[in-house]
Amino acid sequence: MATLGQDVRAELPGGVMLSGRALALDPHGALIVRDEDGERHTVSAGDVVHLRPQE
Repeated sequence: MATLGQDVRAELPGGVMLSGRALALDPHGALIVRDEDGERHTVSAGDVVHLRPQE
């Protein structure tokens, strides 16, 4: 999956935004994202976009 290892932003239900690095998929297919504080989040529903590297 091209998303893994990339910086992403996810808009979650309720309008919550999550930015971080896409690490893996869990056994149920949810995306695991590590935020800038190192906390891991499981994203099972939401819109995910790839972030472009800053130059």
